[in-house]
Amino acid sequence: GERAYRYCQLDVGHAIAAMRYAAATLGWSVTLLEGWSDAQISAVMGLGRDADYADTERESPDVMLQLDCKPDSMNALPPALDADTLIRQLVSGSWQGKANKLSPANRVKWDVIDQIEAFCTKPVTSPDVHSPADKPGLAESETDLDAASVIRKRRSAQAFDGESLLLLPDLYRMLDCLQARKGVPPFDTLSWAPRVHVVLFIHRVDGLRPGLYVLPRSENGEQLLRDNLREQFDWTRAPVCPDWLPLYRLVSANSRKAARTVSCHQAIASDGVFSLSMIAEFDETVKDTPWRYRQLFWEAGMIGQVLYLEAEAAGISGTGIGCFFDDAVHEILGIDNAVLQSMYHFTVGSAVTDTRLVSLPPYGHLNDAAAN
Repeated sequence: GERAYRYCQLDVGHAIAAMRYAAATLGWSVTLLEGWSDAQISAVMGLGRDADYADTERESPDVMLQLDCKPDSMNALPPALDADTLIRQLVSGSWQGKANKLSPANRVKWDVIDQIEAFCTKPVTSPDVHSPADKPGLAESETDLDAASVIRKRRSAQAFDGESLLLLPDLYRMLDCLQARKGVPPFDTLSWAPRVHVVLFIHRVDGLRPGLYVLPRSENGEQLLRDNLREQFDWTRAPVCPDWLPLYRLVSANSRKAARTVSCHQAIASDGVFSLSMIAEFDETVKDTPWRYRQLFWEAGMIGQVLYLEAEAAGISGTGIGCFFDDAVHEILGIDNAVLQSMYHFTVGSAVTDTRLVSLPPYGHLNDAAAN
């Protein structure tokens, strides 16, 4: 339904992070060509050819990434591709094929999605110039799995056991990986400063009181959160937390019921070791540049992808939650304006396996094909 647009944009963020991690395993780099317009991406991808669609659904581009196989160094990436130069080179090409119809003629039409897409159409822009902080990080995960194994294990848990504990160092590692750092995947792909921050419902983390916590992902974001969340919140630093990881306790409480309620009453939000809401700097981001609405979801999706992989590395699982009540989240936090906006929910815990379902090995069909 109407949430489809948001879900697609979140998946773009997951895809950007997935591409960046995959490239990193090969020593390659990925650059988001943030200055390109949607029209330029359409021209390069062949999506602007009216005759090839007839009465079929139109396709809309979201993002263009540049993959460099042999960068000089992580600090000196090759120059970005120029869209107009590439388009001129494609003019002499011969496009093949026509779009096929995906949905029946009597499909439900969601007009609001067309309206959002029109509002969020991106023009040519000058890329943001932002240099991520070159700050320290925690030691690597102690998992015995290599990167490819962790990536291939990544699944969305369907249920959690409601009992398992997460060790405090594992939580801090996960949250540390959400920090934007120079040359560190996946957030080094983005040319803008972090605009999405994390509010956590801590349920069962050994060494940490249950309750509501907040992790600002930038200094500007921290000030914005302090100015717009409830005045009664504690803002107490979490115990034995690294200096560069600004995790604060807002209030100590059993937050399981609240977490479940705001996530459309889904038990998976209360049965994990923690769940969270991603809070975006909204008004200032979209006021004059409404196409950045999409980018907020991309950033949230990237945060989700990091949590998926870090949960797997810690021996547990994660699940993105797209259905939630943002007004209820705002009420808990004391947000009464559009300066901040809840964008995406996520939950982490020890998964309960549904034995009625069968999981096949990742890319097992390729092994079968090779054997034959």
